[in-house]
Amino acid sequence: MIQKMNLVKDLGADGVLLGVPYYETLHVQDAIKFYHDIADLFPSLNIVIYHNPGNHKFTIPVAAFRELVKKSNIIGMKDSHRTTQAFMNLQKIVRGKISVFVNQTQLYPYYAMGAAGCWSTEVWMGPWPILYLLDQARKGDIPKMIVKLRKQMDKCAKNLEYEMAAQIRDEIKKLREVELSLGGDL
Repeated sequence: MIQKMNLVKDLGADGVLLGVPYYETLHVQDAIKFYHDIADLFPSLNIVIYHNPGNHKFTIPVAAFRELVKKSNIIGMKDSHRTTQAFMNLQKIVRGKISVFVNQTQLYPYYAMGAAGCWSTEVWMGPWPILYLLDQARKGDIPKMIVKLRKQMDKCAKNLEYEMAAQIRDEIKKLREVELSLGGDL
C-alpha cells in the first residue's frame, strides 16, 4: 500500500480514496491507527475514507471519528451505512472537518443533516440526474425528489435490480414521512 501511496503522491494527485485493510478482523483502534499512520506518512495527500462495511467486514463507529478528525488531511468519507440518528451524531463530531458523501438514494434527508453531497454508481449515464437530485435537495423540494426517485425505482425494478429498488422505495417512504411532518400532502 505504501508503494501505491508513493506513486499517487509522485504523480501529483491531491488525494486518495482509502479503505481499511480487510484481510483479518479489524478492531476500532487498529482502524484509527491505520488512518493516522497513512495521514502522517503522506501529509501532503488528502484522504477520503472509503467506508463500506459490507466489503471491508468492518464498521467504523461514530465514536472513532473523535480521533480521526485530529488529522487535518483526513478530509472526507464515502459512507452509506448509517441510520439517520447515527448520521446526526456523526455530524456533531465531523462537521467542518470531514465532509461526508452518502449514496444518491440517501441525499434526502442526509443532505439537510449535513451531507456534503452524494456518490452514485449511475453517474456513468451522465451527471444530470444526480445534479438534479442534488439541486432539489438544496432547495428542499421533497415532491420533486420523490418523483425522481420513483422513476429511478421503476427503472431498477425493470432491470431486475431489486435490492436497489427496495432501497429507493425505503428512501421514498422516509421522504413521505418528512413531507407529512412538514404539513405537505403527497
